[in-house]
Amino acid sequence: MAIIILIGVLGGRKLDEIFANETPWYTMVGSLLGVSLALYYVIKDLSKNT
Repeated sequence: MAIIILIGVLGGRKLDEIFANETPWYTMVGSLLGVSLALYYVIKDLSKNT
């Protein structure tokens, strides 16, 4: 779960560096996307095991 979130944050930070944004929009979107994907996989895994 942490790895998925970390990938989203690092990817967003890299995009913010490339596009030289003053506000870290890509980092925010990447972190939210990472959290959403991680929760999706956790819920999917838990529903499969019950």
